[in-house]
Amino acid sequence: AAKDESYTPALYYLAYGLAADGRLNESLPLFEKAIQLNPYDYITFKLRAETYENIKLTKEASADYKKALELLLKIQN
Repeated sequence: AAKDESYTPALYYLAYGLAADGRLNESLPLFEKAIQLNPYDYITFKLRAETYENIKLTKEASADYKKALELLLKIQN
């Protein structure tokens, strides 16, 4: 269960900003922390997948895209 998921958006926005600034490896621990706080947030998985894709970690990117889709489909059902 999520510990204090209210921090999740702040973490993934900070991580996304770092990634957009080209600081991809710095962004990954923040995405990880956001996922630890709320493992049910599909957006965090999607954004981390994009980061993995940008640093050519395609296996990790694929796993995160899959997880993001699974979580999104749960929300819609």
